[in-house]
Amino acid sequence: MCQVFTLGAKGDVVDRLQVGPEQWPLDGILGAIIDVQWVPASPSLLAVTVSSQVAIFDLATSSVAPVATVSLEPGPGGLLAASSFALLKGHLALFLLSDEGEAYCHRFANGSVADDARRSGGDATVAKSARLELPEKVRGRAGLSMTYSLAHHLLLASFDGGYSVAARVDLASGAVKSAN
Repeated sequence: MCQVFTLGAKGDVVDRLQVGPEQWPLDGILGAIIDVQWVPASPSLLAVTVSSQVAIFDLATSSVAPVATVSLEPGPGGLLAASSFALLKGHLALFLLSDEGEAYCHRFANGSVADDARRSGGDATVAKSARLELPEKVRGRAGLSMTYSLAHHLLLASFDGGYSVAARVDLASGAVKSAN
């Protein structure tokens, strides 16, 4: 279950808001909530990552139904291990790391979740062509975690076997500029 707490001046919980259904994920695939994160530069957009998708809720309108979902194309490597948002110069992107160790970049239309949802009907599927080229040392290794540093503009990902990658990604094109 995913809940958002509102805290009072003394740090006590004054309100609770359940986000999404009591049982996750939304599409019935077995699994648990992997991550919960606020969408950068938005006070009301909350994203919940499960193995099959990232569900984005606009808490200003509904905490029950997502305004958008982002998932990978079905097939091998189609389950998520991690996700992370990035915002730079008006470009909003969602990085996805599959359980098979493939990384993808979904760029939101006009830098907006709402515009992207209108264009895609609310459900966006990230094509295999949006795969990021990562160094040879991590290819074929299971993806474990991923984060984007807004301060350093770096995508950081970890893989099975103790391998990690730091990459600079051009958010306008979705291409890796450098990785090691």
